[in-house]
Parts: sequence; structure tokens; C-alpha cells
Amino acid sequence: MILTITLNLAIDKVIKTKVLKSNGLNRVEVVSSLPGGKGVNVARAINSLGGKAVVSGFVGGFNGSFIERKLKEEGLSSILFKVEQESRICNIILDKEGNVTEIYEKGPVIKVQTGNDYLKYAKKFSEFDFVAISGSLPEGLRKDYYAHLIKKFNENKKIFVDFSGEVLIKALETRKCFMMKINVNEFESTFSLDATSRNLESISKEFSVPVISITFGEEGSIIHFEKSTYRLWSQFKVKVVNPVGAGDAYLGGFIYKFSNSYNVLESTKVALASSISNVTLLEGGKINKDNFTSILNETYIKEE
Repeated sequence: MILTITLNLAIDKVIKTKVLKSNGLNRVEVVSSLPGGKGVNVARAINSLGGKAVVSGFVGGFNGSFIERKLKEEGLSSILFKVEQESRICNIILDKEGNVTEIYEKGPVIKVQTGNDYLKYAKKFSEFDFVAISGSLPEGLRKDYYAHLIKKFNENKKIFVDFSGEVLIKALETRKCFMMKINVNEFESTFSLDATSRNLESISKEFSVPVISITFGEEGSIIHFEKSTYRLWSQFKVKVVNPVGAGDAYLGGFIYKFSNSYNVLESTKVALASSISNVTLLEGGKINKDNFTSILNETYIKEE
């Protein structure tokens, strides 16, 4: 079974406007309002492809009730922890020129005791063989919180991580992460290194992380495992509707395929096709069944 953890869950509102005015009235159209947060998008991708993932995180207030209800309506199972403060809203504003403006609330501050209670509950997650931990930490939790969470899982579990900075370094130091997925900007800012095969192999050895995948937006991705680096790209052209959540679709696509095949290269092709398919839809993480197979058939991989 697959578990996706995003502690700072949200409502993702996708908003359309002709022109976004910085100093004046903006009349907009809300075209999508769904549960969000990176782990929700990962789970949505997995379910879109025919798998089943369970979402976990903190929710609170009216927004938290909305998130819980909408997850059920989507058919996404959840293990949610209630907090006193209101869950956040993330506004994703699209204009007719193709610009994307993101306005994200911070979300609730998590009390130390609440964080500790979640860590204790995590011992009950033994039924999950694949665990994706995505997104930034909520305020109130220490930078080593994800590291403590990862330590709750047995050695045979496959742990996938998608966050950056000091929080990522501390998580990798557990030597229990199976895959690190990260975009190129976050990679360079976290490690102060270029994404070369030599550097990736050095990180893989230092932290005992078997698989490292770095995404480059429209330029595809690279993946490093078993001392080799591969570049992936697609020749299938799509019209971008909403790029937010594409990286999560990438991770969801990988986990879905890998949980069925344990083939890293084939899973990475599905990951990239999932990411490209997702940008053609308004909903973060969701796979467009009308074009996914065509994209996959035109997705290529080459050893560098």
C-alpha cells in the first residue's frame, strides 16, 4: 500500500483572470477548488493511473472540514490529524498571457505536543510499503522533524522524499530514504552543486540514497541510480493549462509504476509522462487520460 504525507495540507484554488492588476480591482473566476498540498497531488496522480494511495497530514477549522469532505468525494482515503488553527488556502492565478501567480497562506502553527502525537501514531503505518513525504514543514516543527518521522518506518519500507534545504539534509542523514525527487533549482540551493553525474554519485554514496531524480521543467529530467545517470525527455507537445502540481504528478507516476514493477527506468518514463500530462489540466497531480499514453509513447531515455 502507498501512503503520501503532506503535513501542511491546503485548499488549492485555481483562479482565472484576463489581466492581474497589481494596484486595483481584480474580478476573477474560481475554476477549481480542491484539496491540495504536494502529497495530495501525488496521491491524485497515483489514483488517476489506477492505483490507490492514502493521504495523511494536519487539517483544521472550516477549511480542514472542506479538505476532508473533498478527499472523500474524490475517492482519496485519508488519515488526518485535527488541529485548532485554520488550514491554509493556496491561490493559483492564471491569466490569458499564460502567467502563473501563486499566493499561498502559511497554514497553522503545529504545537510540539501535536507533532509528537503524530510521530507516535506513525508507528501504526506499518501496513504501507511505499511512503512519499512531500512539501515544506508547517511552522512550529523542528527542521529534523521529517528525519524523526522517517525513523519510525522499518528498513524494508521504500521512502520517497520531495522537499529541500536543511530539512532534506537531515532527512537524508537517516540513511533510510530510497528516492530523492527534487527540482534543479532546489537541488542547487540545497547542495551548492551542479547536477552532474559525479556529484549525484557522491550524494548517493554519502547518504545511502539509491535513486536521485532531478526535474528540469519543460526540459525533462535526469535520474541517477546504480552509479549511472540517465536523461529523459519527451517529443510530445502539449498546451500548458496549469503547471502547478506537475512535479507531484512526476513523483506519483514513478511510485505507481515502481510499486507494480520495481523497474526504475520504466517508472521514470511513466513519471515524466505523468508530469507532462498533468500540465494540460487545471487540477494539480491529476493525469489526463486523453493524452497520457501518447506522451508515454514519445518519452525517451538515454544514459549520459
